[in-house]
Amino acid sequence: QWKNELEPPTAAQAQRDEQDYCIEAGMRLTENQEAITRFCCRAAGKDVGKWARGNPTKCQLSDPYARPNLDVAPAVNVALRAVASSLLQGDPSFTQNVKAAVTSETQLAGSDLATVAECIAYLRDRVGSPRDLSMPAAKLLRGHLAEVVRKLSS
Repeated sequence: QWKNELEPPTAAQAQRDEQDYCIEAGMRLTENQEAITRFCCRAAGKDVGKWARGNPTKCQLSDPYARPNLDVAPAVNVALRAVASSLLQGDPSFTQNVKAAVTSETQLAGSDLATVAECIAYLRDRVGSPRDLSMPAAKLLRGHLAEVVRKLSS
């Protein structure tokens, strides 16, 4: 799988088992759960993209002044816990069943689930390597986050 990657792993990274990178990503989500949940909730808040709007020298994905909408935080947290559980336990059923988990734990449905999906996509689009994780761990995290977005949007 790594041989066809646009950004192949280094020799040292290729020697490590993929599960090591899953654990790295899952642990980072778990350790920073509150801050990451708050960060994700920016997508449902105000001023997303305002900082860079009309200024080509500023990154469009950077939102230092965006204000999170913490009303969706419990649902976003459920989705992030599903991602962390899938990564740490190597069990895709957590991400595959995320819609049911969010609905049952928070009683959200319909357009609210779409908002949660936007919040998870916000994180997916902003995970950085090496700032946040090693490159293989960041790719695995983005993949799991993308699956959650897909499930919540369907």
